[in-house]
Amino acid sequence: MTLKQLEYFLAIAETGNVTRAAAMLNLSQPPMSLQLKALEEELGVELFVREKKRLIITDQGRMLEEHARKIISMAEKITQDIQSVDAVPKKKLRIAAISSVCYQKMPDVIHKFKREYPYVEFEIFETDTLSVIEMISSYAADFGFVREPFNNALYNTLPINDAAMDDNHVDYFCSLAYGKYYEDLEAETVSLHDFRNKPIIIHRRHYDMFVHACKKNGFDPYIICQNDSIWSSIRMAELDIGITVAPYTAIVLNTNPNLIIKKVNYPGLVTKTYLTWNRNLVMTREISAFIEHFRN
Repeated sequence: MTLKQLEYFLAIAETGNVTRAAAMLNLSQPPMSLQLKALEEELGVELFVREKKRLIITDQGRMLEEHARKIISMAEKITQDIQSVDAVPKKKLRIAAISSVCYQKMPDVIHKFKREYPYVEFEIFETDTLSVIEMISSYAADFGFVREPFNNALYNTLPINDAAMDDNHVDYFCSLAYGKYYEDLEAETVSLHDFRNKPIIIHRRHYDMFVHACKKNGFDPYIICQNDSIWSSIRMAELDIGITVAPYTAIVLNTNPNLIIKKVNYPGLVTKTYLTWNRNLVMTREISAFIEHFRN
């Protein structure tokens, strides 16, 4: 198994077609097909099943895709580290982050950081908290931006502040829905009781916290959907499927002016966002400086 084979495999997985993958890498189709066949023979499994003109990745293929991305990323990091010994400084910071940080806080910090360190490049992976944790654990990313809950005892962490949060860096939960769900609710906030018997859309990682809070207030919430993406939650609210409940810094990604945001007035329903990194990460000058930009 070679890095080149893994690169070809990832291109096929992305395009679902050997011909398109070859074109993407400026190669002819036959050598790529041969490399895929050799890789499948070496592993003793089918990585794709053929359906008409498209290749559908198998379960074994998905597992290889996950590992292949890490291997390619690590190989690039090795090359970067070796080349950085050159007289011309070349640095790259790899950052895995949840969507709300990618969209709001991080671009401003990178903009300021580049003024002091113009030679630093950035590679950003927008994903969910569990994937971020996995990436910093395997050194596929230097930093991670995550949202509670996660086991912060295993990592170095720095709470992220935002103008929308209080002095304790707490991100309160909000609801996002059309006005019909707020009938007779003139206040800028809603209570948990206001959600009784109403369809709720919530991120899977916040499900237990929300259900526990509702039960503590004497009722079982009507959860119509759990998911893994704030973007799908916002879209479902936009399609009038129900009320999306999520942290404020995620809710404000909504761009539909017809949807109404109300703060959930319940002290126990809050979360925090952290800059997180591996305890064994080698702290270069650039890494330390980046952390300081979030500390200040």
